[in-house]
Amino acid sequence: MRLVIDAETNTIDFRPYNGDTSSLKKIHCLCAIDADTGEEYSYENETLNIGLMHVYSADVLIGHNLASDVRVIETWSGKPLPSRVKRNCTYKSVKKMFPNGFREHRITNPDRKLSNSLEAWEYRLGVHHKAMAPIDWSNPDSLMLGCVTKNMLGYCLQDCRVKLALHRFIERRKRWRVLSPLIETFIG
Repeated sequence: MRLVIDAETNTIDFRPYNGDTSSLKKIHCLCAIDADTGEEYSYENETLNIGLMHVYSADVLIGHNLASDVRVIETWSGKPLPSRVKRNCTYKSVKKMFPNGFREHRITNPDRKLSNSLEAWEYRLGVHHKAMAPIDWSNPDSLMLGCVTKNMLGYCLQDCRVKLALHRFIERRKRWRVLSPLIETFIG
C-alpha cells in the first residue's frame, strides 16, 4: 500500500536535531490517503494508535518534507519505521526537477515564488486549501491534549490531498519525460 501522510503536532524544530525530543508533546492528528484507491483516513486522540499502525503497515510513504513527518511519528511511537517501508519525498523530487521554478505566474503570494513549499505547489497545481477559520497553532490553550478542531483535521487532510496531487504530477512527468513540457502546454 502506498500511503500519503501528514501529521499536525506542536512545533518541534528538527533542524538542529541532536536527539532531544522533549519538545514533542502531542500529535494533534494524523491523516493519510491511500495513493492507489484514494481512500482518506483521519486519526485523532484515541484513534492515533490505529493511524500509527496504518502508517507502519504501508509499503511506501509519500509526503512533502517526509523526513520531518517520519521523525515526528517515530518519536511519538518510540519505534523506527521498518526498513522495508520505502520513502518518497515530493519536496526532494520537485527540487531536482524544477530548480528554477515552475508555473510561477500561478503563485499569488510573492514570498512563495521559486519556492518548493507545499503552499507554492498548491497554486501551481490548482489544488488550494479550502477557506477555513484560522488555526492558532501557537496558542497552547487551544491545542491542549485532546483538543483537535475540525479545522485542524481539515487542514491536515487537505495537505494530504495536495501531496497526492503533487505525487501524481511527478509520476506523470517521469512517464512523459522529454515530452512533458509539450504535453502540459495542451492540458494545463
